[in-house]
Amino acid sequence: DKLTEIGRRNLTNIRELEPGESVDLGGTLRITLFRSAEYTNDSAILVEGEGYRVFNETDCKLSYEDLRGIGEKGVDLGFYMFSGANWYPIMYDYPEEDRMRLVRRRRSLLMKSFLQRVKLTRPRVATPAAGPCTVLDPDLLWLNSAQQGIFVDPREAVEAVRSAGLNTEPLVMAASDVWEGGRGFQRRSPDSFLRARSDYIADASRRMAPRILQRRQQEPPAGSDLPRLLEKYFQERVAAQTPAVRKRINARLAFEVTGPMGGSWTIDFCSKGSGFVREGLAPDWTYQVRVEDKLIYPF
Repeated sequence: DKLTEIGRRNLTNIRELEPGESVDLGGTLRITLFRSAEYTNDSAILVEGEGYRVFNETDCKLSYEDLRGIGEKGVDLGFYMFSGANWYPIMYDYPEEDRMRLVRRRRSLLMKSFLQRVKLTRPRVATPAAGPCTVLDPDLLWLNSAQQGIFVDPREAVEAVRSAGLNTEPLVMAASDVWEGGRGFQRRSPDSFLRARSDYIADASRRMAPRILQRRQQEPPAGSDLPRLLEKYFQERVAAQTPAVRKRINARLAFEVTGPMGGSWTIDFCSKGSGFVREGLAPDWTYQVRVEDKLIYPF
């Protein structure tokens, strides 16, 4: 619970702000928080101080009006999401040709959205941030590739800004780099951080491979009670929903568990009776999840 954690840290001067509301923090320091225009519970922040404005949208998708309003204020340095950070479509069971087409489309839309938000907020300096993921498992390195993955290299985002001819200086900042109002960008990151992303990932994967293997070997196996626990877990949670919510979800989830204690179940939100979980896969399932038994067992 976040409130409990705040209490443990002895933070007592807590103020909840309305979206778009500004608050002075003393001296020249002033902040404004913005709420996501979508269903995600996220926020962005504009920090003003010492004659400069820094905007960080994190993973918050703001409304057109908020973005335009921030641009009218004037932004010196902006941090923008630019890369995918989930598993669609790369871990979905599409035919290869369809998956590659969806990857190209997703990457194109990510860049288009990134450029539009930079254009609206008009920063003097724009830094791609909030991504991408980096997968170091030797068996899954393909997830990092530009051809098969949606984790965009920040340098690709920088080139997109340059090619678009925006009146903005694009800038890649790595961990430990600094930007100061009076001095601008100061590189503090080691040379290894500036290598091509593919080279950096390949080297990091080689270094991490023994540790990854060790952790896999240490994963405890699933217990023989997995089928009973899984049925009980989903039955209780689906039954706790109102009929209206279950109707709105309107799904038959095909749940396949691989491994020695695995099996298959259908979690049926559309069930007319009180039994929402049954063994085996319904022929008319609407969504399918496949997971290893030892990964689902702890839940």
